[in-house]
Amino acid sequence: MKKCISQIMWAILSLSTIAYALDGPTVKALDNLELNRVLFVGNSYLYYNDSLHNHVRRMAEEKFPERADLFKYKSSTIGGSKLKHHDLDHLLDSQNIGVKKNFELVILQGGSSEPLSDLLGEADPDWEGTASIKQMCSYN
Repeated sequence: MKKCISQIMWAILSLSTIAYALDGPTVKALDNLELNRVLFVGNSYLYYNDSLHNHVRRMAEEKFPERADLFKYKSSTIGGSKLKHHDLDHLLDSQNIGVKKNFELVILQGGSSEPLSDLLGEADPDWEGTASIKQMCSYN
């Protein structure tokens, strides 16, 4: 009996995973594969252990040593923050944070509790950063 219930649960889980994958967001490839200017925005998950942007920069420099002087990898992190705590309009104007040209890629990392916000009724659709994110992203 336990084996039967276990098999049914696995079947339900598998079907729900497949359904989510079919209905999930569309991931598109980057047009520019030679990224030189990248901004990481998030919280301490990005910052600790010498900051993720430093590790990515070092890997890029090792793989592409001829372009190392072109790389500008910056990080804006606020410990324990959600994305709405960042002034994205300010950050996206790269000259505000010491980079002459605009970023080619922005990595956004939300707070660990943000996926629960909708479930708890704490979503903030009027957050001013929403417009900046929609400009950076394309939705189908």
